[in-house]
Amino acid sequence: MFWFEGEAPAAASAEESSKSLIDRIGKVRMAGLPFVAPKYPLRAVEAHSVRDVLQMLQGYPSNSFLWNEMDHRFYLKKGIHLSHLSEASFMRILHQFVHGATSLRRVEIFVTKVSKASCDTASSSVKASPTLQAFANAVLMRLESLRQAAMRKEVQAVGGGAGTTVTLLSLSESLSW
Repeated sequence: MFWFEGEAPAAASAEESSKSLIDRIGKVRMAGLPFVAPKYPLRAVEAHSVRDVLQMLQGYPSNSFLWNEMDHRFYLKKGIHLSHLSEASFMRILHQFVHGATSLRRVEIFVTKVSKASCDTASSSVKASPTLQAFANAVLMRLESLRQAAMRKEVQAVGGGAGTTVTLLSLSESLSW
């Protein structure tokens, strides 16, 4: 923060102290230039985006990805971007994860309906055939193995370690089932 002659430096507010040096320099240098303001107000850290993607692949909504019950699909929260990627690149990378997670969740919904239909014989007028039940169980087992792979990646990302960094691109490469 800059002070002019005659002004006493006040104690830095919590907001000022939490901003990065780059943000503070940019704020001072670009004051009054409307085109300099970021298009999206929520800058994310790639590690947080990786964690949110992995949670979404396991079927859970996260800070960045919301589940819409009406459309049965995941959506990226508006306004999120990474500072080192263009909007188009970020969306292209995330689209494959959103599509995959949405498909997995829809399969889970289908399998759950089949399981309920086969278990609830008294209240259900439609009973799932044994072949459909076996198919649903096989699909459920495969779904669980895919989610376990995402969970192992999440443990690796959280655990980290020397030289271990999980990025969105490495995640895309390693989880291309």
